[in-house]
Amino acid sequence: GGNAAWGYLYLGIGLHRLNDIKQARAAFEQATTLAPDVDWIRFQAGEFYEAIGDFEAAQQQYEKLVEVSSNVSWGHNTLGDFFARRDRPADALREYQAAAQAAPNTPEVWLKLADGYNTLAQTAEASNAYRRAIEAGPDDHYARAAYAYFLYTEGDLLSAIDQWKEAARIEPTDCDSLISIGLAYESLGDTTGARDAYSQAAAIEAPEGSTCPSSAR
Repeated sequence: GGNAAWGYLYLGIGLHRLNDIKQARAAFEQATTLAPDVDWIRFQAGEFYEAIGDFEAAQQQYEKLVEVSSNVSWGHNTLGDFFARRDRPADALREYQAAAQAAPNTPEVWLKLADGYNTLAQTAEASNAYRRAIEAGPDDHYARAAYAYFLYTEGDLLSAIDQWKEAARIEPTDCDSLISIGLAYESLGDTTGARDAYSQAAAIEAPEGSTCPSSAR
């Protein structure tokens, strides 16, 4: 039934694109019946039901995904993201917490958890989650930049600058962090620091399409 299940999955995806919702639903039902323990099929089915507005069925598929997937953190984060989209932040936070427990050495799960805390205005918990993300990946450029933005919004501009500087050190073409450093220095009234940061951003040779000023030359 495994090969047939994938066939029904692709049929469902195709029929959905053709807006044949009734037949697409039947195909997804066949796929999940034939391969109930395949996480990717559960994920695709959840996305289909969510797209057509059957949120109860979507939640059931995402919950099954959590049960069957060997990638535990992905399962919990997927269900958490669904709850976040449905404006159920407390339920989302519960899943993000479970994901972080399942994969504590992965920066991404802590960043997701920090977002969950931020949504509920639990800033102390969010700050701790950002720090855990950096502990899990000290050279993770995105974790540094995300924590910097959080610190900036909390008014801790000097700490934000430090984190953005680390992000720029890790990723030398990171114009966003350099520009953010400039904005933070401006907020502090340090025009020299702001000018230096903007000049560094302007000097970066970046690929076309990036946010660096040099990409527009």
